[in-house]
Amino acid sequence: APKAPSAGPPELELDAALALQRDLLVAFASEEFQSSLREVCAASAGDSKNLRIERQKLILGVQSQVLPKHGFEGSAMGVMHMLRLFGSPALAASEEVQRIGVEIDGLLQARAPEATD
Repeated sequence: APKAPSAGPPELELDAALALQRDLLVAFASEEFQSSLREVCAASAGDSKNLRIERQKLILGVQSQVLPKHGFEGSAMGVMHMLRLFGSPALAASEEVQRIGVEIDGLLQARAPEATD
């Protein structure tokens, strides 16, 4: 039987991993994304299940644009493949990969809209 097409490259070198992280960081830091994230948070008003689902859709929307530029499928399968590669010992040991990962995680935290009074 023919092998199913891969959702991404078989491995990720450190410089390629950092380039991918930087592109995701820029996209998640954009005012457009942050504004949409605040809207999702406000619209979910305490419904944590709905918040999780809508937040995930929003994040995947960005990932589906960024991942193909780095050789990954722009899908949930591509995201899982990317995350698996980031778990490799070489990348997990990189302080810079870890630092950017923490920055990205911070940008993905759903927050209530800022009070403007």
